[in-house]
Amino acid sequence: MGLSKKILQLGGRVVIASRKEEILKSSCQELESFVSTNQHRDVKKENKMVSYKTVDVRDGWSVCELFDFVEEEMNCLPNVIVNNAAGFTFCNSYLLKDEEWMRPCE
Repeated sequence: MGLSKKILQLGGRVVIASRKEEILKSSCQELESFVSTNQHRDVKKENKMVSYKTVDVRDGWSVCELFDFVEEEMNCLPNVIVNNAAGFTFCNSYLLKDEEWMRPCE
């Protein structure tokens, strides 16, 4: 969560994703608490800073739903994606074919 906190400190917004909703809920609460205790930031109150979505990276449609969620929740597509779920090499993830996306999951 260190990277998420740093992004929040810099004024970014964060969406975390995982298969386990209970972990997402507690992590989201921790990040929201972090945001509320960093009063030095100039954040528009109408902007939601932290959200979460359950996703299974082994399921391409689940990943597509995550992007739809981010676009609806944050009113934009993400500038940065950090995938901690599998062993991808550094690349533009939007260029990956379905079979390349699935390779680390096998």
